Amino acid sequence: MEDTFVAVALDDQKIIGQAFYIKRNIDEKQPITWVLQLVVHTEYRMRGIAKTLLYSIWGFSDCYGWGLATSNALTVKTLEKATFRKVKPEVMAEHYEQIIMIKETIPFAQGGKIVIEKGQSILDSGFPVDRAVINKNLQLYEGKWELGELPAGHEWLAFTFQSQPFEITQQEYDEMFDNSEKIVNDAYNRMDLSNQFWNRYQQREVDFILSKLHGRTIQNVLDFGCGNGRHAIEFAGRGYETWGIDYSERNIQQAVAESKVSNVHFVKDDCRTVSLGIQADLALCLYDVIGSFIHVEDNQAILKNIWRHLRNGGCLAMSVMNLELTRAIAINQVPNVRKNLMALASLRPGKIMQNSGDIFKQEYFLLETETGIVYRKEQFENEGDLCAEYAIRDKRYSRDEICGLLEKVGFRILETRYVQAGKWEKPLTAVDPSAKEILIFAEKVSFHS
Repeated sequence: MEDTFVAVALDDQKIIGQAFYIKRNIDEKQPITWVLQLVVHTEYRMRGIAKTLLYSIWGFSDCYGWGLATSNALTVKTLEKATFRKVKPEVMAEHYEQIIMIKETIPFAQGGKIVIEKGQSILDSGFPVDRAVINKNLQLYEGKWELGELPAGHEWLAFTFQSQPFEITQQEYDEMFDNSEKIVNDAYNRMDLSNQFWNRYQQREVDFILSKLHGRTIQNVLDFGCGNGRHAIEFAGRGYETWGIDYSERNIQQAVAESKVSNVHFVKDDCRTVSLGIQADLALCLYDVIGSFIHVEDNQAILKNIWRHLRNGGCLAMSVMNLELTRAIAINQVPNVRKNLMALASLRPGKIMQNSGDIFKQEYFLLETETGIVYRKEQFENEGDLCAEYAIRDKRYSRDEICGLLEKVGFRILETRYVQAGKWEKPLTAVDPSAKEILIFAEKVSFHS
């Protein structure tokens, strides 16, 4: 059925968890999602897999409500964690008609009597349960239990709704970003760079880079964070021995597939630590490789590694996202996100990384003014992978800040300019709406750790 789906968690091609669910439009409202079955292999429980599966289903904020029937109190807790909302019978009672309408489309629930009132929410599903297991899971449930006693042959009915306020704690915020590197890597793996408007100007941009080298001898080029390899392939096509490094498996595979020349080499590795044993004449680090990590130590590590891979006097052409423009256009901003979690919770999600790449759209980002870190909620779907919504952070720079970081590493600044993708020859002001990047040319001189 077109409105029935399954989300699967794998470990080395072994299925370790699955969630079957339906997503149906009810009463001409936004869709309601009902999870029919949620199962995690016993060896993989208590690792957040169930939450990840449910979040992949419910992370999308276009749903009217999200629900399930269960005899396991911990599944109710998982629902609450995945939707950042509390299961409250009195709230469910306000949406009674919609719950009834979707219930009648569920085979095991059709005709089953439900009771939804303050202190109780149950469904007569005829499901046999083990009372000892029920009691054990109730004891493990953290918080006040509001769904009442569970009679024989019944399951608890649990729903949360779009209209409820987000409830996110400091601990949940920390959990959201604890594995931030994996989140960023997965998000970039899932980007289709062919959809990105800025990903088509490599010929003009390489022309501009070469025009700025002022007769310097260039034999080999390193592209740190090469993406799908467009600049590396362009340089190789002009006769330069070229290497491209990226930590996205998808990007490297695409680069290799698109390369038609033998003098370009692609490496899947981390730009902070990769060691190629090469002294290059020119290094590239374009389109926000610096800033994909939010911590200065990570971005500094990339620049130090570029410095190590350049010969003395070698050049760097790099770009970062323009913080000055970001500040000028931001409509969602707080000094410190950890102290203003509701600002993050209420941020509008979008599919920008999957579709357009225009991450300067004001309604889709939250600026942390104390740090220059930008928060977004990015949704991915319909790729054959698990649908997902990620909270993504990136670090943006002012011209003075990025130049100071480069000089600390051991570069001498040759030129800076505010630019638009594909039109680098046209210098812009810092707050021009098109000036989304700061382009810097620098030269390796000495090392300052």
